[in-house]
Amino acid sequence: MTDPTDNWHDKEMALFHELSHAFYSVLDLEPLIQTVLEKMLDTLGAQSGSVWLFSESQDRLVCRFQSGLALLVGATLGAGEGISGWVAQTQTPLLINDVTADPRWASRIDAESQFTTRSLMSVPLMVRGQSLGVLNLSNKADRSLFRQDELAMVEVLAGLAALAIHNVQLFERERRQREQQALLQRVGDLLHETLDLDRLLQRVFEQVPRILQAEAASVWLVDDQLGMVMCRLATGMAASQLEHMRVPLGQGVVGLAAATGQTVLIADAGKDPRVFRQVDQNTGFVTRSLLTVPLLRRGRCLGALQTVNKLTADGAFTPSDQELLERLADSAALAIENAQLYTDLESSYEGTLDALAGALDLRDHETQGHSRRVTEYTVELARQAGVNGDDMIQVRRGALLHDIGKIGVPDRVLLKPGPLDDEERAEMRRHPLLGYEMLVGIPFLTRAAEIVLAHQERYDGEGYPCRLKGEDIPLGARLFAVADTFDAITSDRPYRAGRPYEVAAAEIKKESGKQFDPLAVEIFQSVSPEKWQAIRSEVNELVEQRRLAMQSLARALVGEQK
Repeated sequence: MTDPTDNWHDKEMALFHELSHAFYSVLDLEPLIQTVLEKMLDTLGAQSGSVWLFSESQDRLVCRFQSGLALLVGATLGAGEGISGWVAQTQTPLLINDVTADPRWASRIDAESQFTTRSLMSVPLMVRGQSLGVLNLSNKADRSLFRQDELAMVEVLAGLAALAIHNVQLFERERRQREQQALLQRVGDLLHETLDLDRLLQRVFEQVPRILQAEAASVWLVDDQLGMVMCRLATGMAASQLEHMRVPLGQGVVGLAAATGQTVLIADAGKDPRVFRQVDQNTGFVTRSLLTVPLLRRGRCLGALQTVNKLTADGAFTPSDQELLERLADSAALAIENAQLYTDLESSYEGTLDALAGALDLRDHETQGHSRRVTEYTVELARQAGVNGDDMIQVRRGALLHDIGKIGVPDRVLLKPGPLDDEERAEMRRHPLLGYEMLVGIPFLTRAAEIVLAHQERYDGEGYPCRLKGEDIPLGARLFAVADTFDAITSDRPYRAGRPYEVAAAEIKKESGKQFDPLAVEIFQSVSPEKWQAIRSEVNELVEQRRLAMQSLARALVGEQK
């Protein structure tokens, strides 16, 4: 008579030989573990198999792989919870043929997995004395009992599986570290490429969700005057709802991180009262986990970086995720501070230039508001021509300061009520060159100075002071020439009222190819009269507001003197 254990040992050896080579060569864990579970279920006649691994923080077990009837992937157990938790913690294998009689049994797992467990073999996954998790097999299909020799086979295979899992985890950790280091290097390189804050945030942040395996991410900056933190950039399903959202400092997770300067790591957002739920309610997005890191620079919090919903089986951000995001935040904070300082400096420059142009307009009473109007007209033409970025800044500055050289023109010439004689006309025609000489030595105005020098040139070469022709004239100056004439015709003068758009448009069209670049004329004609009027009204309103403010200030000063 044949001993049934002989047949079992044959199956055991066949399975061992089939799987042992694969365990030592695999780098893609999922197909291997799935194959192992399926082979073991087939060999043992079991209904369900699963592999549970510790989270990186070692505070819980997460079901990473399953085969058979139970729906387990993503389920979690606290460290030490249930039979599996006990096995992983004590590193002791168990064979239990009636789990309901065991006080360690976590019955909620059956409810979550839509499966009824009767019997269970649970074996620790061990490498060099360290527990990685457990391998479980449940319920023989024929309702017979698991045997000790079957448990012994599972222990052998679990040892091989543990080694494969450990090797893959090491490989993944090294790969992730290389990617993270590459990200930090790219961020460092980007810091030297731009001081445009929005562009900087986009470049720095575009890689974060991928590297951290996050479903969504956002950058928030502090507004000290309002006592708020505002979202400047967001990715993910709720991005449009988040961008430009404001949260009071100290409120919500991001407000708390910005107010305290402390990282906030939340594994279960559904149970944390600090989580701001309005966006989820408005969009249907479900926030499950959060990692929020403050942007700290020299003891001051500039804002926060936030990642949402870790896209791994356990769904939780890890301490290594926190370390990476904090390192990234350090680099980003430096870049943001530099960009903000640059923006403040640029604002200071623009304010100074605007005040200077205003002073020139006040000196020449016939052209009050002219510099600001012609600047906005030129900017609109440049926008339509596809000018942007720093080129647009230079066009704006050149247009705003086009008459700066008139500072060097004597009042007897500049303010003469009647026609100028030849000598006076020659004096006046020097102002583009005077303006250029004033500005060309200032580094941030060098290119704008070229527009100042060329703003009286003509497309046909009959202008001054250099008699440039055609495209030898800088584009900004060619656009300015149209804007300048448009403002001159449509503005009031002491000797005549401003004329309508149609008159100016006809004059500009007539001079196409002569005084004006035909392309500039074409661009001018593509903009509606209503748009030009809106620009004019907006500038005139601003000029009037400033005039009233100056009058109020003057009255106040007179009152103080009395």
